[in-house]
Amino acid sequence: MPYILSLLPVVLMFASIMADAAPLDGTRAGTGFRVLHQFQRGADGASPAAGLLKRGSELYGTTVMGGASGMGVVFKVAKDGTETVLYSFTGGADGAYPSANLVGDKAGNLYSRTVGGGANGFGTVFKLAPDGTVTTLLSFKGNSNGNAGLTGLVRDAKGNLYGVDEESVFKLSPSGKETILHSFEGETPNGDFLRDKAGNLYGTTHNGGANAKGSIWKLAPDGTETTLYSFKSGTDGYAPDSGPTMDAAGNLYGTTYTGGSSNCGIVYKLAADGTESVLHTFAGGASDGCHPQFGRLAIDASGNLYGMTYFGPGTGCNGHGCGSVYKVTPDGTETILHSFIFTDGEWPNSSVIADSKGHLYGTTIGGGQDDAGVVVKLDE
Repeated sequence: MPYILSLLPVVLMFASIMADAAPLDGTRAGTGFRVLHQFQRGADGASPAAGLLKRGSELYGTTVMGGASGMGVVFKVAKDGTETVLYSFTGGADGAYPSANLVGDKAGNLYSRTVGGGANGFGTVFKLAPDGTVTTLLSFKGNSNGNAGLTGLVRDAKGNLYGVDEESVFKLSPSGKETILHSFEGETPNGDFLRDKAGNLYGTTHNGGANAKGSIWKLAPDGTETTLYSFKSGTDGYAPDSGPTMDAAGNLYGTTYTGGSSNCGIVYKLAADGTESVLHTFAGGASDGCHPQFGRLAIDASGNLYGMTYFGPGTGCNGHGCGSVYKVTPDGTETILHSFIFTDGEWPNSSVIADSKGHLYGTTIGGGQDDAGVVVKLDE
């Protein structure tokens, strides 16, 4: 238990913060905002720290806690909000405390990682078959601490999985053979990966780079690593905890947790020539979010970006604000699509995902009727 609490210091042995709560209102902000599921801190799971995977009309995700053994679950939520627990972790060889996004294959298998349990107690990479069988593909041998456990996997056409531990990028074959592709030597890779059609991987480090304030990197299939940008900790941002998103022209987009003129983080664009531009600087306060965390940005066909901030706007949720869903246009105009108020969710930690119909989906770690997190839908 101490490890997961150090990894997610606010995966809340939640003290209720109901003083700032207001009645749940699905039309209060944004268009068609709806809480699809409220976790009850029991067998259905608690505290979803990762984003969602959408297949057809169903959403799939993980919770860090709850379930039959209190070690987290893999769940499915139907269009009408009905939740089904697909697997409850036991804390043994199968792992404990899943905290990263799921990836899937055409056969219906789901893959992700845990930050506890496994053969060595340091977490696992697992496969969940459609019949509910979990196979442990890898048991980590050392403490992959920091933010690595929140970093999801990517999968290639051959079934290989790619991920990070504390300082390294690894490849895991379908048979479970692990290969270390690159070691960052003191830097901390985090944020969900991006993999392009040529097999290049893109990611971020929380620290490191030329100024030790974080970096954006590219790893070629032959293992060659290139630092594409080193943050300076000023208006250009500091500590990129989210992975990058790429548009059709090859530009990368992402967020930093902190930095910017208000020290609340930024949304950036990194052009193919390495030029960084700040699209939006989060201001916090009464009207803006603050501190985007581990979620990767979603991008639509028009180049609009969508994400969530952990705090703001306002002073609810223990004085920090309960978090927000936002949109940033290509020219940098930001719109707050929804401000959480605790009863409808609190402190989103992950990505939003967008479908072809313009619907956005996401999770919050806390809030809801049992302060155990929610799954939400928002029509932009």
